[in-house]
Amino acid sequence: MAKSYLDSSYSYAIKINNKKLIISSLSNYGYYYMQFENDFKKGADTYEKIKKISKMI
Repeated sequence: MAKSYLDSSYSYAIKINNKKLIISSLSNYGYYYMQFENDFKKGADTYEKIKKISKMI
């Protein structure tokens, strides 16, 4: 259930092209992957995406 909310939030952020909201959504994804799926590699990759997007702002 939580994953579907994250998907919706991220999709909306992409749709309106709001970089700060995209970063926030990705941050939530990273936390989700690390805490609930125990997929630390995917979580770390998500945080790397955030770093790249942050440089573009």
